[in-house]
Amino acid sequence: MFERRASDVPVLFLGGARDPVSPPEWIDDVAGSFRRHKVIVVAEGAHGFDGLSGLDTCLDATIILLFDTGDVAAPDYSCFQDMK
Repeated sequence: MFERRASDVPVLFLGGARDPVSPPEWIDDVAGSFRRHKVIVVAEGAHGFDGLSGLDTCLDATIILLFDTGDVAAPDYSCFQDMK
């Protein structure tokens, strides 16, 4: 179908465990092409994260840190476990 090419671009893959549109299993299929990646599946998340706690203190802060550092290993991702 599509040719995948390996990439060194840092990528954060965010999925919701309750997403009926693009289920978290699809992330694994794509993530392997990126050497520098992190996969986060939010247990209470669906196709979007609207209405969940921690959007500004966890999600936004993590994205900003990733942009600032370019390093997927830099953030502490444990806050995603607390999103309800």
